[in-house]
Amino acid sequence: MSHAVASPVVTIAVGQMCSGPDRAKNLASASSLAELAVKKQAKMLFLPENFHFMGDSSKHSLSIAEPLTGPAMASYAKLARDSGLWLSLGGFQERSETPDTHLHNTHVILNPNGDIVQFYRKIHMFDYATLREVRPPQSQSQLAKRTT
Repeated sequence: MSHAVASPVVTIAVGQMCSGPDRAKNLASASSLAELAVKKQAKMLFLPENFHFMGDSSKHSLSIAEPLTGPAMASYAKLARDSGLWLSLGGFQERSETPDTHLHNTHVILNPNGDIVQFYRKIHMFDYATLREVRPPQSQSQLAKRTT
């Protein structure tokens, strides 16, 4: 006779936000989403790609790119600590080995202590354009690299 073991239910939150070039405003939006996630008793908040910054050009993104040890990630580590949430931070503009021409599009997981427990540097670039829209391919300004 087998005994079924009840698995605990874990609530997660998926945050949708409209990021722009104002990094302080983006952090405020993420903080509001974290506050709501805590009220809903979530244990982890998933934020979208470009949660920290969405600029109008690759050059702009390159100019704000920081290492994972920089002040931007420190702000999100503080958010994790203050909220007690795990944070899944989609696409962060991480400074690369060639900072004048490329950055890493890095997904970061923070624990509730604000520690980086995992990160992934995107390896598949979104090189896409339609007849109505011409956009520079990601591979022109982002490095494809896998690191965990």
